[in-house]
Amino acid sequence: MEGILAPWHWIILIVIILLVFGPKKLPELGNSLGRGITGFKRGLQDAQDEISTSMAEADEPPQPSVEAPAVVQAAVADEGAGPPQT
Repeated sequence: MEGILAPWHWIILIVIILLVFGPKKLPELGNSLGRGITGFKRGLQDAQDEISTSMAEADEPPQPSVEAPAVVQAAVADEGAGPPQT
């Protein structure tokens, strides 16, 4: 006996499935099962892609902003004015 089910177990299982569903319903059942598995794999791949992109974004250092804060801009503007004239 190999595995959990012996070959004669599979034969009995197939006969029972044919009796319950009938030969006309089996292709339809197989198609819906295949679509379900495909959708599950696609969703799993999307989740893995999302996790990998978020991990890559977390590893990147934050980019400094191009503009200086208003306080620094005001200080630079005051220095550029020169000494007060008397």
